[in-house]
Amino acid sequence: MELKIRPINTLTDLRKCHEIQRATWGFTDLMVFPYTQLISAAHNGGVLLGAYLGADLVGFVYGYLGMSGTKLYLFSQRMGVLPKYQSQGIGTRLKMAQRDQMLRQGIDLIVWTYDPLLGKNASLNIEKLGGIVRHYARDIYGAVNNPLQIGLSTDRFLLEWELMSDRVR
Repeated sequence: MELKIRPINTLTDLRKCHEIQRATWGFTDLMVFPYTQLISAAHNGGVLLGAYLGADLVGFVYGYLGMSGTKLYLFSQRMGVLPKYQSQGIGTRLKMAQRDQMLRQGIDLIVWTYDPLLGKNASLNIEKLGGIVRHYARDIYGAVNNPLQIGLSTDRFLLEWELMSDRVR
């Protein structure tokens, strides 16, 4: 079955984003983004794209606009792929579609954080996408209550993805 990346715009698929967040990270309801927030951001310059196998939503990427000084960028807040579809290039395809949408909107920088202890994410973010770690943030999200991080600090790398850079593939 062919993978297609397209905007998420039905309530059914927005709710499916909840399931994907829970399945990917073991999030509680408190940590799952409400679908109203996802769609509001998407309708106001942000990005909400889904990875579909046939009619089934198997992953998504979500981001909203941010600004540093006069520089407008996309903050890519969350990307998730259902566990049984991970390590198949779906995350890479979602990020590339996110990049393409931002370039169409005239935005050439995407920023996000990731856990420095997750080697799979480092491989995607730095090796495959060409992102650059710019900052190390200590315990940026404070104590979290999800099975993957109970008792751990939420230290993160802040990564910049300069979309017009030669590093970006």
